[in-house]
Amino acid sequence: MGRPRPRAAKTWMFLLLLGEAWAGHSRAQENKVLGGQECRPHSQPWQAALFQGKQLLCGGVLIGGNWILTAAHCKKPKYTVRLGDHSLQKKDGPEQEIPVVQSIPHPCYNSSDVEDHNHDLMLLQLRDQASLGPKVKPISLADHCTQPGQTCIISGWGTVTSPRVKTLGLSSESQGTSPGSGKIGIRVPACLAPALNASDETVCCCRNTHARKSKNFPDTLNCAEVKIFPQKKCEDAYPGQITDGMVCAGSSKGADTCQGDSGGPLVCNGALQGITSWGSDPCGRSDRPGVYTNICRYLDWIKKTIGSKG
Repeated sequence: MGRPRPRAAKTWMFLLLLGEAWAGHSRAQENKVLGGQECRPHSQPWQAALFQGKQLLCGGVLIGGNWILTAAHCKKPKYTVRLGDHSLQKKDGPEQEIPVVQSIPHPCYNSSDVEDHNHDLMLLQLRDQASLGPKVKPISLADHCTQPGQTCIISGWGTVTSPRVKTLGLSSESQGTSPGSGKIGIRVPACLAPALNASDETVCCCRNTHARKSKNFPDTLNCAEVKIFPQKKCEDAYPGQITDGMVCAGSSKGADTCQGDSGGPLVCNGALQGITSWGSDPCGRSDRPGVYTNICRYLDWIKKTIGSKG
């Protein structure tokens, strides 16, 4: 047959490269789908999103008509809270955006030390009452502490791919997830800039957003199922860093919160048990669970603060 003519060779080369590019695109899309699973739309009606302009900062939880609970490390001078969102890009009716008039971090939270995660809790008072309904409604606070092994739900718009862990998830029929089984994994990490380049893969990091433009951030709310760790196992995972004001939750298959999920809910038996706070980098390690502010230890402060504001 002889060698192909130059133009024919160029055409075949172009088609070969195009095929490789498409295959790579398909693999990337597959990983993205397997890395996270949508919540059933509006199945988490207490879920809130903190925005600074058009940038998502953190998650939050509606606990009253004009009160949001979130993580203290999410504090900014000015932001708004969005309620009723499922897709961050498309509106389907219940969405509301309300300015924050007052941010009240827990008085013992140490904002000057980024490695101190104690008391990582903050109340936000909204300027107006939220318009409540089936797709926007407060969640009850847990009136007792959770038990090891209890199954809980985490949710958020955080990255579905950890900076270092790319294909993690949990196969299950989780509460609030779309029908059908699949890999679930909401991800988050590193408010500490050096953590992204650190050689120590067990560096701890808080879980707010700094790179929303990444394609690894989903447009729709993601859910995952996790189990509560025994406190001793949590302490062993993070020696010297765990207090009674924290609770750990994770999965043997890697379900976890990650970058962008800070301030979001840990929901057990329909009640708010925790607020997403910090964890390991990379996210999703079965031996290094996510760490949440333990709401049952802060009930008095929450109720007294809200009560004092009328």
